[in-house]
Amino acid sequence: GLTTQAAPWFAYADTDVLYEQVMQYARQCVEAARGEAFDVVHAHDWMTFPAAAAVAADAGKPLVVHLHSTEVDRSGPGDAADTQIREFERRGMAAADRIIVVSRYAAQLVERHYGVPASRLTIIHNAPPPPEVPPEISPEALSQDTPGQHLFKQLDTAYAGDSVVV
Repeated sequence: GLTTQAAPWFAYADTDVLYEQVMQYARQCVEAARGEAFDVVHAHDWMTFPAAAAVAADAGKPLVVHLHSTEVDRSGPGDAADTQIREFERRGMAAADRIIVVSRYAAQLVERHYGVPASRLTIIHNAPPPPEVPPEISPEALSQDTPGQHLFKQLDTAYAGDSVVV
């Protein structure tokens, strides 16, 4: 199997080194996966997309990629976004049989900035459906946010739209 070694935070100050490590990991994963039995390959972010795509192609298995955010989401669509990371993301999504995103917002972003059709996206939220509000709790009590609830709603609205339940 593969072994990993933690690197200091400054080890990837040269992004070319990071990108080469991502590709080296992909090559190692293909070798490690050969002869293993599995039904599907899953990748969680751009750093694992090349490895997962290579393993899936080598094994002839379906690839599912899962996104919480993209480079566009983290850095914006302009020049601040790292073009190489966007390319890793684009290629990973292009290779995927299915793409799972965590919100409508993420789905729209992937459609708009990566050209992925909605038919290839599945939205699976990070939380279970909200429970029904017991009748003994008044609507007035629910509308009185604590400071923490208010902050949570502000932060989560960007990802979940108006479906936030605290």
